[in-house]
Amino acid sequence: ARDNQLVGYGIVVGLNGDGDKNPIYTLRSFANLLQRFGVQVPAQTLIAKNVAVVMVTADIKAFSKNGQRLDVTVSAMGDARSLQGGVLVQTPLYAADGQIYAVAQGALAVGGFVGGNASSSVQKNHPTVATITGGGLVEREIPTRIVENQEIELLLREPDFTSAARLAMAINERFTNSARAIDPTSVKVRMPEGLDQASVDFVARLEDIEMSPDTTARIVINERTGTIVATSKVKISSCAVSHGDLTITIANSF
Repeated sequence: ARDNQLVGYGIVVGLNGDGDKNPIYTLRSFANLLQRFGVQVPAQTLIAKNVAVVMVTADIKAFSKNGQRLDVTVSAMGDARSLQGGVLVQTPLYAADGQIYAVAQGALAVGGFVGGNASSSVQKNHPTVATITGGGLVEREIPTRIVENQEIELLLREPDFTSAARLAMAINERFTNSARAIDPTSVKVRMPEGLDQASVDFVARLEDIEMSPDTTARIVINERTGTIVATSKVKISSCAVSHGDLTITIANSF
């Protein structure tokens, strides 16, 4: 169960003079958009100062269903000055397999701005990148299989031999001889008999199992405040530390 990335090529309109400065690809895209609505206009006769071509990106979550909403990011491709106040025209979003899984449309929210007058200008953050909260609409579900040959494979976010072994041990305490650690990243769990059609219930019961992952020895030092944080696995061998009039000596004693 994993996320997938989507990308699309679209047009933003309503930029009040801050759009692209008439590059050929913007004019051609603008003309193609008008052609979809039955308006035949030569690209060279158009003016694109209120229009900008953009790339639209989004992540589609695992188990997303038709009609669910996605957050999308819109980034200017050309020389548009700002996307402030723009509206994204309906844009199909493609996955790596070339299929359309969502469409995006809506008013842009820009986290920066460009201001000033002809003699001086002020810019804050990046006005050529915007977001549309809930602007994407899922049109096709991505099939997800969590059970393969009556087994479920669990993946650790941080690969570790000890954590994988502890996870398998904790599962086996609840479901006898059902889990085995394959490598530092994955643990395979065989579903008990009688739960073939109830994988959701079984996964929910797996999520209730608690275990303590392995932690590495780590020291974090805040240079500004002098605060030192150390994990329980940190050990100090025999050493001497001298700073000004302060001397600290650490020795082993048996």
